[in-house]
Amino acid sequence: MLPTTRLALKAVLFDLDDTLIDHQQSFRGALRRLWDTYPVFKQKPFATLETLHSQLLEALHQQVLAGQLTFEASRRKRFFELFLRYGVKLSQTDAEAASAVYRQAYLAAECPIPGAVAFLDYLRGQGIAIGVITNSTTVEQYDKVRRCGLHHLIDELVISEEVGVIKPNPAIFQLALSRLGCHPEDTVMIGDSWECDIVGALGAGIPALWLNRYARPCPDARFAQEFHGYEPPEMVVAAILKTITRV
Repeated sequence: MLPTTRLALKAVLFDLDDTLIDHQQSFRGALRRLWDTYPVFKQKPFATLETLHSQLLEALHQQVLAGQLTFEASRRKRFFELFLRYGVKLSQTDAEAASAVYRQAYLAAECPIPGAVAFLDYLRGQGIAIGVITNSTTVEQYDKVRRCGLHHLIDELVISEEVGVIKPNPAIFQLALSRLGCHPEDTVMIGDSWECDIVGALGAGIPALWLNRYARPCPDARFAQEFHGYEPPEMVVAAILKTITRV
């Protein structure tokens, strides 16, 4: 049963990917489809494919955020470069085909993190506003929120491409506060990226709660309470209470 204690805050800010929506599950499912579709990848362990893909994804995503590549162009380039790591030079048509295989599997696996929807419902029932701050493209993130059925639970969706500021810049957090009509002391930030979400929020004076689903070492427990998932919700509420009383 969800807790009924009213929290002493006005808003909770969330990251989107791997904080509310399970990006890790989606990309692993999509990579498995590539693994099954293209025998060339079987010359190395699946973990190698994951590592190479993650490196390319992160590097190219930074170019997307900087406006140097479109989302679609970055995806084609990612798979062109990925196949090159395995000694295969794709034509543009073949790179687009590989991208389509990945994209279809990614969308098929896309879903909220377990317990996230129920937790958002709980917060709204407590009269707490919900904001999302995400580094990505506007169309991609709006569509993702709708596909995963989160659109009716979010009061403000702040997307880096739309506002021209990228986490961890404190300005994007301050913009979210302004849109919600809240102040740092009224708010908690929840995210999975220590650098983007935790450091960024703290830079804006917002207490932060670190979602650590994969048992990563905590960079510095003095600055953020950590939790490991939204189930049971009582544990998340306890972590929020501890976070807002330590500042």
